[in-house]
Amino acid sequence: MRKNAPQGINSGFFSKTIILLGGFVLLGLLLNIVLRFTAVSIWDDAYFFARYADNWLASNSFSWNLGASPSYGLTSLSYGIWITFLRFFGGEIPMTLWVGSLFWGIVTLVLLSKLVAKLGSAIPDGKKKPALLLVFALTLSAVKLSIHFCSGMDTTMAMAWMSGYLLLYLSTENRLSPSKALLLGLLGGMGWIIRPDLLVFPFLMAFARLIFDNRPGIRKMSAYVLLFTAATVILLMANCLNTLGGLLPLSFYVKSYASYGAGIEAAYAWQGTKHVVIFLLLSIPLWLPIILHFPKDWRNRFPIGDIGLILGVMIFLAYHAFWVTPIMGYEERFLYPAWPVLVFLGARAVNRPSKWPIFEQLSSFTEKRRLNALALGFILLCMGAFSWYAKPANLRQHWGEMKVESAYQELGQNNWPFLPRFIPLGSDLSFASTELGILGALAPQHKVIDLSGLHDPSITGTTFDPDRLCDDQKPDLIYMPHPDYVEMIAALRSSPSFQKNYQEYLSETLHTWLGIAIRKESRYFVQMRDIILEGISVEEESSLSK
Repeated sequence: MRKNAPQGINSGFFSKTIILLGGFVLLGLLLNIVLRFTAVSIWDDAYFFARYADNWLASNSFSWNLGASPSYGLTSLSYGIWITFLRFFGGEIPMTLWVGSLFWGIVTLVLLSKLVAKLGSAIPDGKKKPALLLVFALTLSAVKLSIHFCSGMDTTMAMAWMSGYLLLYLSTENRLSPSKALLLGLLGGMGWIIRPDLLVFPFLMAFARLIFDNRPGIRKMSAYVLLFTAATVILLMANCLNTLGGLLPLSFYVKSYASYGAGIEAAYAWQGTKHVVIFLLLSIPLWLPIILHFPKDWRNRFPIGDIGLILGVMIFLAYHAFWVTPIMGYEERFLYPAWPVLVFLGARAVNRPSKWPIFEQLSSFTEKRRLNALALGFILLCMGAFSWYAKPANLRQHWGEMKVESAYQELGQNNWPFLPRFIPLGSDLSFASTELGILGALAPQHKVIDLSGLHDPSITGTTFDPDRLCDDQKPDLIYMPHPDYVEMIAALRSSPSFQKNYQEYLSETLHTWLGIAIRKESRYFVQMRDIILEGISVEEESSLSK
């Protein structure tokens, strides 16, 4: 009995340390979320979902401009449907988006906890190592996750879907039947309207089992999974083509084929690779156990389906590192949907004690209470420091403010100068811009022309045509393209139609990030000109008085 007592004590300390550490990490995550209870935490692109949602509620059409033809402008159609449901209850748009992303963030944490617990339940006392792994991973990514939880974007829904799919895969891993294969295929195929790039995981997982699994029954059922997944994708594609006019989100074309020109490519050169490196550094506890199992005997250490998932991670990261132009890919947004896959694979690998001996020794370290206290204090201090460093701007001024106007005041004045004064001029006033989120939310009834091709299928994959913009679409006001769109700005300014029909006010003159061009024949030309000139004179008087 005495020989076994120390083991029990160690095990008890180990469990208590995991619980205590996990509590600190969750507390840190909660505090980071509370810090971001402000419209300033909502990302500009998140307002796309609200604009589409409100237009659907008004006209039963996912259109960018009210009354216009539907367009496939949402990367995640499922998240657009979710936001439409939330917008049905009304309220401020930033609050809808904040709740929308936070909900799926919480779902992700719950599903990952269940996934890790299920992985650990396969062996006696096996839940502790995967649980500790998840806590370590949460510690490193707590600030990033809190940003995504409060961004209003679709990232958390993609993470929740991926976590749910892996949980279903695990529960059917050795007991596949036609009904379970159908369920797995339906959920996997739903990835098309979650984020199409995530389909690499269900397809490769099923394909690996179909080709390499030595159990005939599993191979047969894996063929069913592939069939049902592909059938679901085809049905969803047909529905998108019929209702939205396209097979893929418009962002796929403009962000994957360098259609914005050399200026954007130069501005974002190697940015995708940088994001992948940061993502991998923050995920070291997850992928390191996986790599340590690969030097030899890897095929016997990982189930065949997991090999497909590992290959999927490699393809997914390479795609985003070298193919996608990471516009609005901040905080590794495109990559975190694959984070649950790393959690799953890492938790599976860490329960292999022969290849991960350090975890066998952790229980002895947990006896040292002073060391535990120092470690927990250090982790809490680091999380607090990173949290404060990454906190929203002007926190005291904007915390608790869930209005688009607050976001504009903090984030939008340099992108859309004088916008709150332009909007009341008339609901028929039309805008054109490359930066669209807050603009679209503040002017829901106005026509907003998308210069970047994210919402206008007529210009996707084609060279920007300034004559079409100036002669056919004829916006009353153009917020000049973001400075990174070098070719677009040059084409616009060299256009005879632009030179003839528009009066431009340079960003340097306005002391803002984006300049303005107003149409000379617009019925609102005089009012817009007076607003701009008044703003210029006020700014110049302010600068002279300093």
